[in-house]
Amino acid sequence: MTLAEPLVVVWRVFSGCNLSCKFCGYARDIAPAAVMANPQEVLRVGKLLAEFQEQTGRRTHLSFLGGEPLLWAPIQEIITKLYQEYGLSIGMTTNGTPLSSSKNRDFLIRNIELLTVSVDGSAAFHDSVRKSTGLYDTLRKTIASLNSENVFARLRIRINTVLMHQNIRVFRDFCQELSEWGIDSISFNQLGGRERPEFFEDHRLTVDDVAFFRDSLPKISMELATKNIKLLGSELYLKRMAASASNVAVSVPDCSAGYNFLFIDEAGLIAPCSFTINDFSTSIASIRGVEQILALAQQFSGRQRTGKVAACSDCHSTQFFGKFTKVNSSLNVVKQHETMGNYA
Repeated sequence: MTLAEPLVVVWRVFSGCNLSCKFCGYARDIAPAAVMANPQEVLRVGKLLAEFQEQTGRRTHLSFLGGEPLLWAPIQEIITKLYQEYGLSIGMTTNGTPLSSSKNRDFLIRNIELLTVSVDGSAAFHDSVRKSTGLYDTLRKTIASLNSENVFARLRIRINTVLMHQNIRVFRDFCQELSEWGIDSISFNQLGGRERPEFFEDHRLTVDDVAFFRDSLPKISMELATKNIKLLGSELYLKRMAASASNVAVSVPDCSAGYNFLFIDEAGLIAPCSFTINDFSTSIASIRGVEQILALAQQFSGRQRTGKVAACSDCHSTQFFGKFTKVNSSLNVVKQHETMGNYA
């Protein structure tokens, strides 16, 4: 690790959502009452992250997740302060429905550097798994509006998709559609089974699916590059996908836990990633200064080296496996952690 490497912090601030996606544990038709972060604590820790950035020289990127984060009432006021006053780089992942509001689009353009929009395939498939008729076409139109209003190009737009047995073999066609949307990059996740096991069994990736996908990516990457769109996902990431499809565990006994990536949930627990909340986490209430942020890595790595962390015996952290690594046409890593834009 060098001090020049950025620190990425992902904060799930609100568990509520306005969609009923079939694969998601936060779907409004099954989820319990929404849980939300403490706004004062988000601002307090955000200010500490800004101080960490200033004192260490490490650029710090804070990305907000949900549920649907734009449904959390204080988020615009908080992000405006974090970005405009504290100087943090800010990102967000959204289901895209709030983009229909011109006020929301203006806010995002002024305060967000990287917006990730979740889209899971062409119109019929996306609308079906998200249980929202017409959502795909609405997203296409609102992203076009966002681009036309983004006159100073402050905001970069990424599409992230969840790969399933039913959509993985048409990923190239999907990317060709997306290439007309004015986006910066495309990333992907493998469908997981933690949240909705009843959906997972009929939609999980097979070994043949992953092999087909890997063979198709070089051509897709080249085609997207001609339109200045980055396709993200490393060879290591694809190996993790293949292992999952084969039900093979991938143990990671040392990932330098907490050095380059931190996750905070809506209850204010901080851990090296979302999978280790139950094993590693400590309350953000204990983070009172930059020295405590610096100490987290040593604390988490020490815990990991005991070899008793269940999540690390079969690691599913997309950050560790290079989800945000730009690849070239032969699927070799071009440059890991190339820019802040390669992060969540």
